[in-house]
Amino acid sequence: MIAQKALVVSPSSPDKMILAGQVANEAAAGDVFTEHLRHKSAATRTAYAAAVGLFSQALEEIGIDRPTDQLMTDPAAWQGVTWAMVKGYRDWLLSKGYAIGSINQRLSIVRKMADLAGQAGVIPEGERLKIRGVSGYTRKAGKRANGQRETARLSNQKDENNFLSRDQVNALLEGLPETAQGRRDQLMLAMLIYLGMRVGELETLTIGQLDLVGGIIHVYRHKTDTESQLDMPRPLREILRDYLEVRPEGIPGGRL
Repeated sequence: MIAQKALVVSPSSPDKMILAGQVANEAAAGDVFTEHLRHKSAATRTAYAAAVGLFSQALEEIGIDRPTDQLMTDPAAWQGVTWAMVKGYRDWLLSKGYAIGSINQRLSIVRKMADLAGQAGVIPEGERLKIRGVSGYTRKAGKRANGQRETARLSNQKDENNFLSRDQVNALLEGLPETAQGRRDQLMLAMLIYLGMRVGELETLTIGQLDLVGGIIHVYRHKTDTESQLDMPRPLREILRDYLEVRPEGIPGGRL
């Protein structure tokens, strides 16, 4: 008898492409959180960990054990999360006394994490869309909610903005001593007041970012990773010139 050779069927090129795509999808799904946070700043990663940690606490109070480290690293830990649970997290934060701004920020982070888990195939698409629709508190709704909550707010932030009058601004800027430190402090206050710069932007500002002739400051926005050109009003230019006359030599990195 003639021995028959075993029939070996090798996958066709399209089949190989499908298999490779499935493997790639599985690998990407498992890494979706790490990839999202990879290029975030340390402060942003800390905010994510805080928001997810509170979400873990909220789940624990209803008998669900999802440790923070799992929720931060493993999309599978989000299996079973629904829009009602995310909405409940928002209301839980309110009941614990968190400020409206903090609630909205943390809700946004949890929504994003749930969205990424949906992208990884853990949360069904319909539920993922509902979670996206869980909104934070508007200023008006937040004021109403603050008036109704039983737990005092944890933060001393105010619901309304406090605006300085022109006289108050002048008093702040003119009430500093005529010393090198006084002129430095006056310049910092003036930049915060006239330009609305963030403290971190002001701290890293260098001489090279100033255009005294054009009256422009080139500012790197750390929070948004963008650059802006800010026009200096005349009072700010005068304060800047006064400071540059007494600015100490040898400040590291050419910082202002």
